[in-house]
Amino acid sequence: MERLSIVYFIFATGKANGGHYRSLALTAEHMAKHHDVKIIVLGYTYSHIIKDAPIESEFIYFNGLNISSALKKVQLSVDKKSILHAFDLYAYFIVRLLRLKLGNKIALTKCGGPNPKDYFPKVKNLVLFSQEDFDYFSERSRYADSELHLIPNRTEDFLTNLNKIEEIKSKFNLHNFDKVILRICRISRMYQKSILQSINLHQYVTDQGCKAALIILGNIQDQSVIDNLKVKLPESVFFLTEDRFTANAKEVIEVADWVIGTGRGFMEASAKSRVMFSVSMQDDLPMLIGSHNFDQAFAFNFSERIAFENQQIVDNKVNIIKLFNEEEYEENLKKQSLIRFREYFSIEGAVEKYSNMYTKLRDDSKDDKDLILHWFKFIRANLGTWYRELRKQIK
Repeated sequence: MERLSIVYFIFATGKANGGHYRSLALTAEHMAKHHDVKIIVLGYTYSHIIKDAPIESEFIYFNGLNISSALKKVQLSVDKKSILHAFDLYAYFIVRLLRLKLGNKIALTKCGGPNPKDYFPKVKNLVLFSQEDFDYFSERSRYADSELHLIPNRTEDFLTNLNKIEEIKSKFNLHNFDKVILRICRISRMYQKSILQSINLHQYVTDQGCKAALIILGNIQDQSVIDNLKVKLPESVFFLTEDRFTANAKEVIEVADWVIGTGRGFMEASAKSRVMFSVSMQDDLPMLIGSHNFDQAFAFNFSERIAFENQQIVDNKVNIIKLFNEEEYEENLKKQSLIRFREYFSIEGAVEKYSNMYTKLRDDSKDDKDLILHWFKFIRANLGTWYRELRKQIK
């Protein structure tokens, strides 16, 4: 395998601890076993996930207006032979400018999320995490000349923090419950649907005679969401929001028997052989995932956009009851989760795909009009952050 120089880029704001930061950190770490790798974090904050990763990295302040100074700083870390790979649209804007200056080969990863509703930049080398996205871009004439690479999000096995788990069990008296349900997500309007479905699952199994506890684990990004949810919740629904639990939430996954997961979180819980649920687009309950519907959920990267069939929704309620009435059924689902992790989610399977892709990257063509549109997209998306930064300075 030819040893390459690869520089990854990502844009960061706020707490910068979302799944795509973890995806990049893990990808870069494993690619570094075979190539020379570095990560450049652009934006307003140095993501702790990237900073703490065992990979060379640096932070360069970039707000969309200081283009010249940001480019000068980036160029000190990039040479003409480096492959430049962005993990979001905003970092990709700088990558496109670098290509014009230095002539590098470049690539972009779209890290999940819904299909674009408005502008999405022209790109010749595009990595996609889901079949949903691959189908979308394949059908667009705008990308007929692009190379699309379906490389699903990956994770790795990891250590469990037994001390933290024991602390959580003690804190919430979890030994008093038959089953523990877990949803890991940021507490915001974006994830409100999945939180509500988790609460509905808890209520449903409780009504069916299963004494269950539900833990919602994540940072509070919208206090009104948690305030509204807490109004009518039973005492067996717990919110765990302390930074020391949320900073590396995956290490306490094994506190739960069942996990409602999306994207990367689904894959991490599978590594710990948990019973897995995915968010359902049209039902009030999350969908229990088994061999009969795994491919369907995987095609959408276990997002909130999975449309299950009516009969699957009906069967789901029956299958959920089987979970706490038939031990063998539950154990079989746990075994399936671990098998799928090893077959579909392990990072080792992605390294060769990325390496092959980098050796065959297509040259991007110059398009001034699209580059200007890309910049406008960046500016519009960052207006809220500018306002918050200005308020901090005034205070």
